[in-house]
Amino acid sequence: LLIRNISNPDFSIADMERQVHYSRSQILRIFEQHFKEPPYQYLLNLRIEYAKHLLKDPQRMIKDIGLSLGFMEPFYFSRLFKRKTGLSPMEYRTQELRKQQEELVLDQPIHSIIEERRSL
Repeated sequence: LLIRNISNPDFSIADMERQVHYSRSQILRIFEQHFKEPPYQYLLNLRIEYAKHLLKDPQRMIKDIGLSLGFMEPFYFSRLFKRKTGLSPMEYRTQELRKQQEELVLDQPIHSIIEERRSL
């Protein structure tokens, strides 16, 4: 239910009540029991985790990633992302792309690295 509504900025506990046929207090109690946080916080964290995944694609604009996850204001998305991760979306993307490049180099056979260096 939450995943289906990950991009819906208007999704609320009232919507959840209608769809799962539980009261607000039951929903809050279930989330606190199983996830140790209220539903809205859980949804925000889910959106941030998915944003981390999407930010690994350099072709996607950060603004579009935020919009696709239900953040209507790019500044709010960036501010929340930084508060949750310690990095702005751009810093996170740069860090992840650097890691990917390092992994590519580490996966490259040593003889091809030596050949590349010789040609320099």
